[in-house]
Amino acid sequence: MGSCAKGRRRIGSHGPQAASIDWLEHEAQRQNRAIATAQAELAEAKKRAAQECVKLGPRCQAWQTRVDKLVTEVNGGASVTVNPKAEAIARIANIAGLDQLKVQEFVKAIDPVSMPLFLEAGSILFLMTVFAKRRKS
Repeated sequence: MGSCAKGRRRIGSHGPQAASIDWLEHEAQRQNRAIATAQAELAEAKKRAAQECVKLGPRCQAWQTRVDKLVTEVNGGASVTVNPKAEAIARIANIAGLDQLKVQEFVKAIDPVSMPLFLEAGSILFLMTVFAKRRKS
């Protein structure tokens, strides 16, 4: 029972949940960086196209083709929210006058354990009410 049980992970444990959240955040950040890079390339291509298209020619057409390709690339990808729950709670906290970044970091830190703690506290309270000592009158 010793060596076989060591290598197994429980499906609902906190480690895989946190790793999944980290992976999703990393993927969203990667997509947002790719979109920002494409937008910067688009701005540069528009600038170069304006310079080259003072007189029409093959270089102007090449830059216009590049601009058209980048426009379709930028329009095809939308900005992705990194952590929607943390960002929504941080916006609400900002309305209340709290620091948005600190609240967002706090929510990201507490989120993986909040549901298990809530369920554990609920089960303890439930058991306390069910098996409470009754006073004899």
